[in-house]
Amino acid sequence: MVGFREFSLRLTRVCQNIILPIAETDRSGVRTSISNLLFDKDEPVEFVERNEKEDRAPIELFHRMFEIETSIQNLFDAEIYIRRFPFIKTRVTKVRYLRYVFVNYLSEVYLLKQRLKSFLKLVEDLYANGSQRKEVKKVTQPLFRLVATAFENIIAARSMHVHKETYSDKLLEKLGILELISKGDEEKEYQLNWLGYVEWQYRDVRKQKAKQIREINQEIEKILDFFFSELYPIVFDDEQNVVRV
Repeated sequence: MVGFREFSLRLTRVCQNIILPIAETDRSGVRTSISNLLFDKDEPVEFVERNEKEDRAPIELFHRMFEIETSIQNLFDAEIYIRRFPFIKTRVTKVRYLRYVFVNYLSEVYLLKQRLKSFLKLVEDLYANGSQRKEVKKVTQPLFRLVATAFENIIAARSMHVHKETYSDKLLEKLGILELISKGDEEKEYQLNWLGYVEWQYRDVRKQKAKQIREINQEIEKILDFFFSELYPIVFDDEQNVVRV
């Protein structure tokens, strides 16, 4: 099975073979053209016009793949961020940093979901045409349904409620309240004991959140491998080249 990593690598190689030779003779023009193409500007995409218009398909797919790659990197980087607190002697507290990392992680999960849908939409726009329309949609439509439900399922399995705008978490809320209560005269014995309790709670919650991130990432990897293995025969031919349109 050709999973996510192999799909991405093969697509990158195809685009390198398109862009790098042109860049050797017209670096400035290539920069401008790619910018026009990838960011939907109205200006002409001159290097595509000068060569083959069908090069547009692999480059557009590559752009969407780059967005997905960025989300994946951010999701796995969170496994490191959540285990370290780099802001000692600043106004940022460990509790607030923990919440920041975890909430932003979940936002990135949502963003990845949207980017996978955009990638699917592009595949349909490129390949679900003419005699291939029915066969392509046999693959893409179930994948749309997969993306619509799979991410919610892996989040729900961990008893978390995630929405686009808001996120509520009892553990993080409790930790924030404990931290607020702990502010006071740190010289008093009872206050020192309380601070020790808050630290113990913080370490426990951080451990749980790190475990959730790791488990969700593992599930996402499985989804991605299946997703891109299904799309591979549509996008690539037997010689591992992107099918031109």
